[in-house]
This record gives sequence, C-alpha cells and structure tokens, in this order.
Amino acid sequence: MKLFSRIALIFVTCAAFAQTPTRLSWQEFSKDPNRVQSFRNAVAEMKRRSSEPQDSVLFRKSWQYWASIHGYFETSAKIKTVAEFRQKYNLTDPSLDIYFVGVENTTPPDSIAQTVWDQCEHGTIYFFGWHRLFLFYFEKALQDAANDPNLQLPYWDYSDTANLAMPAEFTTPTYKDSYGNDVPNPLYDARRAPGWNDPSTNKLKAVATNIDRALKNPSFLDAGSAQGFQNIIDATPHGYAHCAVNPCKRTVMGAVAYSSNDPIFWIHHANIDRMWDCWLSIDGHSNPSSIMSKSYTFVDASGALVTKTIGNLFDGSLIDYVYQQASNCQRTPTVRAQAPSAAKASRVRAAKKMLDRPVIIGAAKKVALTAAVTKARVTLGATATLAHPREFALEAQPELPVATELILRGIHFQEHPGTSIDVFLERADNPAERAFVGTLSFFWEEPEGEPGHHPQPKITRTLDATD
Repeated sequence: MKLFSRIALIFVTCAAFAQTPTRLSWQEFSKDPNRVQSFRNAVAEMKRRSSEPQDSVLFRKSWQYWASIHGYFETSAKIKTVAEFRQKYNLTDPSLDIYFVGVENTTPPDSIAQTVWDQCEHGTIYFFGWHRLFLFYFEKALQDAANDPNLQLPYWDYSDTANLAMPAEFTTPTYKDSYGNDVPNPLYDARRAPGWNDPSTNKLKAVATNIDRALKNPSFLDAGSAQGFQNIIDATPHGYAHCAVNPCKRTVMGAVAYSSNDPIFWIHHANIDRMWDCWLSIDGHSNPSSIMSKSYTFVDASGALVTKTIGNLFDGSLIDYVYQQASNCQRTPTVRAQAPSAAKASRVRAAKKMLDRPVIIGAAKKVALTAAVTKARVTLGATATLAHPREFALEAQPELPVATELILRGIHFQEHPGTSIDVFLERADNPAERAFVGTLSFFWEEPEGEPGHHPQPKITRTLDATD
C-alpha cells in the first residue's frame, strides 16, 4: 500500500511539470540567460532574414516583413511615404534625421504581402483582438528563427512600479556573448529618444501605467461618452508608452507605421495583451459578441496565409499559452469600506443613494491649449454636509470610499501636437499645492478632419484624480 501511494505521488508530481507554456514577465524571463540568448538569437535571425529574396518564404519570416504587417511607408500605405509623413507632421528639421536613420519606403513584394501588410487596429473596437492575433503569429516566427519551440514572448510589466525603466538588455548597443566578446545587441535601437539607451535614465511614469481603475471598468467597449476598458488601455498605458520612448509621431516607437521595428514594441504589446486577460479574470467581465466574428489574415510559421477570427482566440482552437500573471493584476489591493458610526450611518446611506450614479462636482468649458502651460479654473462649489459629493471627493471618507475622475471630452487639434501633454490639478488659492494627474499622448490620432490612419476628430480621456 505504501509503495502504491508513493507511485501515485510521483505520478502527480510529474504531471505537474506538463504545464501550458507561459509568457513570463521580462523580470522573470531574464533570470535564465539561456532564455535571453534564445530571444536575442531569434531577433537577430529575423533581422538577417530581412535581406532574403522578397518573394521567398524566409522573407515572410523576417523582421521587416512582420514590422510591415503592423504598418509601413509607401505611396499605397495608409501613412504614405516617409517624405510625406515627415512633411505632414513637421518632422523635416535636420535635427530630427536621427529618428529616421534606415527608415525607407517599402513596396509589398507580392499578393500575400498586399493581403497582410498594414493592418494594425488602433482606436477601434478591434484593438485588442487584432494585436493578440498579431502577437500569436509573430511568436511562431520568433520560435522558428530561434529554432526553439519553447521560446515564449515575454512582457514588460511596467504596471509594477519596480519595472518602469526599460529592461537593461534592450538599452546597450552590444552585449557579451558566451566567449566574453562584445557583439551587436539585436534588442537595441539607437533611434529612441535620449535617455532610453545606455546610460539609460528614463522611466515610464507610475501614474500613467497604473491600470487599477481601468480594471474595474465593467464595460469593454465605449458607451456614449463613457470610455470602455479597451479604449482606456489603448490610450494609456499603450499609447503613452509608445510616445514616451519616442515622441509621437517620430520613429521608431512614436510612429504607428514603424513602431514594431523596435524590439521593445513586442514586450510592450505583450504586456498590453496580458491586461486583457487581467480584465477578463474579474467576475462579471466578458467580451462583447460584436467583435468575435471579425477575421484577419496573417502568415503562419510556414509562411502560408492563415485567416482567423477574434472568436478563435477564445474557442480553444488557437491559443497555446498562458500569462505568468493574468489575474490579481491591480497595483493597490481593494480597500474595504469601514462600517460607519451610528451618528453617520443615516448620512452615509443618503450619500450612497446620491452616488449610485456619477455626480459632476465641477466643470470647465472650451479650454484651448495655446501655450506651453495652459490653466483652466474648475469651480467645485460649496459644501457643508457629509452627504454632499464634493465632501467625498476632497476628503478621505473611509465609510464610503469613492473615485474622482477628471474627464476631458472633445479633445481635438488642427495640427498634431508632436508631444505629450502632462495634466495637473492645483489649488487656485495656493498654486504651490499641485498634483500630477496624468499624461495625454496621441499615438494614432490624426488632426481634426484629416484623412489617414484612423482619424479621430473628437477624443475623450479619463484621468483618475482620486489621490
């Protein structure tokens, strides 16, 4: 009996090792030098394959080919030629040439490329779905290039404030191989904004990579003027991280049509994709049926065309991996409301009734950003009772914790700002009391009324101002 018991235990233990392949955070992934080297080998080989004959299967597995699936420059492309792009966004000054080194117009070599290139979805209801399919088939090309079927795409977990800096393996132009020789680092891109490469000093902003509030949003898609989870993430942290590494619309990361040429793109987008799983792990959250039948065509690991729907991502026929952390992804644990004292109980009940729906406590209209610093006054009104919503917004109320949001509606511009915009709140009677609320970045948006890549004449941004 004891022998049988031990055999059963050994069987269970062995079975535990037969786990689904896991996409790890870069911090965990990089603990194994062999994994890092396999990833480097894959990127280097895909870049080498960019010089293969353009009508070949190997070229369909190349870095250039996969970057072009996201977007490319050429007369027939959504964003047109490099020259037209630079002219349109006022990027013609010679001082900006550093961001366009090696950036050239590319012509789809055949009907397959014409089918799969320049597909990216931003600012649409298919943002998450298209990018997940994109990452899935890119991962197959990565495994093929590394000759390593166990290689999984890692993710840059900047939602954890310990990881706001770009991973060091991406910031140096060379690395030491197993023989101690300095060799070119395929994960490095010299065209990033100053401070992102060695000696790297830049970090993403913690407030812009906090997804706690977004995860609580019960809606996947926008509803009227209220943003859904997907569009919140699409703008920030997704667009924000792009525009932090390279000011939008500069290449590499700042230009939609060229961003996937930077290796950091892939682990950035793996993290954005993971956030979708994080949201779905929460009770009551589900994908809308309206996106499930949408189909896209890519090339598989053999270079052949393959068409899948967003629904295939969830029917068990396609996805063959899990994320290291796909639940409990919030930065700050949820704080339970304290029971009110007897004296406050009736007022708290009244406040709960008042706050069943969002309450506007102040507004400002028609704010034009005409200078490097622009201010607009928002009057919040007077209050004298605990049951007034302003009281809950401006003072900690443990009996009924609430969220306070700064909602910026109807954002539009005649000319792309070419930079990100930081938003602060300060006291009108004491400007020294100032708090950073968030950053507005415009990765994929076009000027008002402009045709092009996903024109967005009116934009809504919601910033968490609770703290």
